[in-house]
Amino acid sequence: MTAFNVRTEDDYGRQIKAILANTAKDGSGTWYFPLVNSDGKMMVADGATPVEAPFTGAAAILAATAQIAPGAAFRLLRFELHLSAAPSSSENLVVAVDDGVGATYDTKLINLDLSKGSIADLIVDFGKGYEFKSTDVITAAYTNTDTRTYGLKFVYELI
Repeated sequence: MTAFNVRTEDDYGRQIKAILANTAKDGSGTWYFPLVNSDGKMMVADGATPVEAPFTGAAAILAATAQIAPGAAFRLLRFELHLSAAPSSSENLVVAVDDGVGATYDTKLINLDLSKGSIADLIVDFGKGYEFKSTDVITAAYTNTDTRTYGLKFVYELI
C-alpha cells in the first residue's frame, strides 16, 4: 500500500479529513484524492491529461509568442504567472481569446493592472465552461516596462 502524506489540519489548525475516492464503485479502479479549488469546491476531471505550455523571459510578453494554439478543441484549465518582483509601472496583463471565426469575436479573459495590489504571483482557474475550438488561440501580453523576470504557464486539456 502506498503511503500518502495528507494534512489533517488546515492553515488555521482546524481538523480536516481527506477523502479517498475510487474510479470504480467496487473499488477495483484507481484510488485518488479529489482536488479542490481555492474556493473549496471539488474539481471534477474528465480524465484528459493536462498539458502545460510554459514561457519565460525578462522583457515584454508578446501575444505573438506567448500563446497556445493546440489545433484541436481544448479546455483552458488554468493560467499562472510569476514575476520576480511586483511591478511598479501601471500596465495591464491581458490574456485573450483570438477567436478562429474572426477578430469581431475576440474576447479578453484577464485584463489586470499588476501594479495595483503589487501582484507578483497570479493563478486563475478556468475549467468547465472555457472550451474552445480548434481554430482558437489563447494569448498573453504584458509590456513589462520594469523588466521583471517572469514564468508564465497555460494549462489546458484536449477535448
